[in-house]
Amino acid sequence: MARNESSLISPFLDQLLEFMDCVYLVDHGSIDSTRAKIQSHPASKKIDLYSLRSSGYPQDKLATHFAHKLLDDDCDFVFFLDCDEFLPFRNRNQLEKFLSSHKSEDYFLMPWLNVRPKYLDGRNIFEHEFLTNEKLSHFKKIVISKRIRSKDPNFTIEKGYHGVKSSIRDLHLTSSVTKNYLIHIPIQSYLQFATKLISGTKVLSNDKSWDVVKMETIGLRYWKRLEYLNPSPSTGIQWCFTIRKINMMLTMRS
Repeated sequence: MARNESSLISPFLDQLLEFMDCVYLVDHGSIDSTRAKIQSHPASKKIDLYSLRSSGYPQDKLATHFAHKLLDDDCDFVFFLDCDEFLPFRNRNQLEKFLSSHKSEDYFLMPWLNVRPKYLDGRNIFEHEFLTNEKLSHFKKIVISKRIRSKDPNFTIEKGYHGVKSSIRDLHLTSSVTKNYLIHIPIQSYLQFATKLISGTKVLSNDKSWDVVKMETIGLRYWKRLEYLNPSPSTGIQWCFTIRKINMMLTMRS
């Protein structure tokens, strides 16, 4: 899925052109030049471009739908890549050699290597070096093989593309965590980071799996996922003030 990724989309499409045979790409309401860049890129010949109009974020449902569609087309492996994720291979031959070592598995997981552009002031980040501590993230992205359909034709992909859910109880799926990582660039500029925070709060407020708690005393709202964390009121208040400050800053800049 892509949304307002004009600063990343061209390099992202470059890797699709090099590595992938078939691509389904969903534009989630971009208002910048993302869609135009996709349509004019040489990789567009192998891309089926879709438009999503939704106030929510049905990422898992879309991933499941297109995964089954790709396996129907007899694809050997299915990747789920966001526009800020890049494969670490130099060419298609390296990728194929890597995939050949996972042919006996139903799926495998690639950990993130988080990197940060040296400059966050809005310049072209690919013209300069990136910074990283070389420590792999505990978050991993799933890659499924066509083997999985023979075991469970009704599998689903988890939100975030971090795992797979089987529809068959106690079904054992073979998997591994690879030594190869996905290069992940979650933050590309100060402005993009601020926008991401604001849009994230909007997504959470529309997601019924999250509980909205009203802070009556000061008239603020914050979100907490009760099954995972139980933040103190001060944590929620600090979050709301941060969002308000960023919102005000964006308004002043525009």
